[in-house]
Amino acid sequence: MRLLIIMLALAVPDAGGVDGTLREVSGMEGILLITGASAEEDLDETVVERFESLHRHPLAINCCTRSRLISSGLFSRYQIASLLDYRERYGDVLSFTELAAVDGFGVKYAEALKDFVTLDGGEMDGGRSLKGRRKFSQSLMLRAAARAPDGEAEWCGGAKYQAKWGEFLEFNWADRTTYTLQELGLGTMNLSVYGRRMLGKLIVGDFNARFGQGLLVWNGFSMSGVSSPSALSRNGTGLSPSRSFSESLHGVAADFNLGRYMVSAAYDRGNVALANLSRLGRIWQLGVTAVYDGSKEPLSGMGRFGLSLDTRIGFKGGSVFGEAALDGNALAAVLGMLYVPSYGSMFSVLVRAYPKTYPGAMSGAVRSASKVSDEYGASAAWQNGWSLLTLDAAWHPSKNTQAYKGIAQLKKTFQLGRLALTPVLRVTERCSLKPSSEGRMVPDWRSDMRVELDTEIGPWLANVRYNAVHSAGWGSLVYAEAGYRKEGPRHSLTVWLRGELFETDGWEDRIYVYERDAPGNFNVPAYYGKGWNASLVVSWKFWRNTLNLRVSAYKREVKLQYSLNL
Repeated sequence: MRLLIIMLALAVPDAGGVDGTLREVSGMEGILLITGASAEEDLDETVVERFESLHRHPLAINCCTRSRLISSGLFSRYQIASLLDYRERYGDVLSFTELAAVDGFGVKYAEALKDFVTLDGGEMDGGRSLKGRRKFSQSLMLRAAARAPDGEAEWCGGAKYQAKWGEFLEFNWADRTTYTLQELGLGTMNLSVYGRRMLGKLIVGDFNARFGQGLLVWNGFSMSGVSSPSALSRNGTGLSPSRSFSESLHGVAADFNLGRYMVSAAYDRGNVALANLSRLGRIWQLGVTAVYDGSKEPLSGMGRFGLSLDTRIGFKGGSVFGEAALDGNALAAVLGMLYVPSYGSMFSVLVRAYPKTYPGAMSGAVRSASKVSDEYGASAAWQNGWSLLTLDAAWHPSKNTQAYKGIAQLKKTFQLGRLALTPVLRVTERCSLKPSSEGRMVPDWRSDMRVELDTEIGPWLANVRYNAVHSAGWGSLVYAEAGYRKEGPRHSLTVWLRGELFETDGWEDRIYVYERDAPGNFNVPAYYGKGWNASLVVSWKFWRNTLNLRVSAYKREVKLQYSLNL
């Protein structure tokens, strides 16, 4: 039976290549696929740091618990239920081809996971591997940067350490200075213990809490816009240790397995307590979350209490999901549907209602504005292989403003022998309607068009992009970059050289562009005015060491980063 499942997975055609073969999905392309983002500019630093941590210490999916799978953020609840059921029936997953055959994964998703999970096995105990749970590993990262935008030098640096004993124990510490904040503190730090039976995990120190659709509790990064069909649906990671430089909740957190139920509880030193009870299954899931903020409200002088109910109900080819939350005296709700009619196609819709009186202090639900408050909206997204279309409409009653946004993207990879060509066309239209002094609604448009071509032949890579923006005035940017990547059993070398030219009429016509950086760094500068930039990025891996260098003419910046993995 197991062999038949794998053979069926191999027989599924891939939509990524013209000859039916699959071009390997890895690196940033894999992160985009897993997170549901349609472009690098949709992400932020904390997301990249999390995936870099998983790259250094991959998740052993053959032996980790349900709690560990959830907190990794790599899988949906349906994928987790399918994987646990597969492990129970057939034992360890022995290859990524076999992982692709597990219900809910597919070939591309399995390929995207290669950089972040491991299939360690060999010692079997009732179908569960022990080898991956006994392995001790640790990593140290040191970074330093300097720039002189106005002739005067500025410095910053950082360090990060992580130690793991298989899937039992984990310790994280990170601290840094920035160009604007030079003082060092204790940084972020936590110790996590993972159990096998009733105890899912125990975290002491900095942690993240993300439940349901993010309406009541979702600290850290969440995509605000609608960038793809899967971006409309949140996959809560529950309680997880923070591995980022950025601030998070700090205190004690734990979750417990009670059959198909999971109980989570946490206390933050800011006098915030939260709890969650979830029923986890493949067909339906239900969760209840409660939060109490003991800090006094300015008007009432009392703490604030919030309660939410979230659910996901599966049907053939899709699911209906939603969450309703009572925070203070305001009720907010979000409801959506995700449908996969066929392999490679996906459609989703979402409606939301966030009253002005809804605080949304710890919210991370889908929205068009910066806060989950004072917004009523609807979204739709469709993706079919190489085409993507998203639409979003929002109304902000207290400001009497409206916001509309649409994204259309065409992206396809053509495999011609050893040569891989990926042309990309992306158009983004935004329109904000604001009342004038006469009471008329005045539109404010921003149009963004991007044309890109990525090529790869053997170890050589090249990318070219042209970006044009029209808002208050005009803006344009063009860059070309060439790369070389050579990987071997003992060492690997990657080199990227980029040149950019840009010209904009002002700040409102600025252009954001993702730029390559050292692992764990995230660099999306805003270009405005008129000028040029040239950058060199080098990554050299030898034995267990990694050395990264980035030199940029823009703001005359130099970055150096060293990592050791043992």
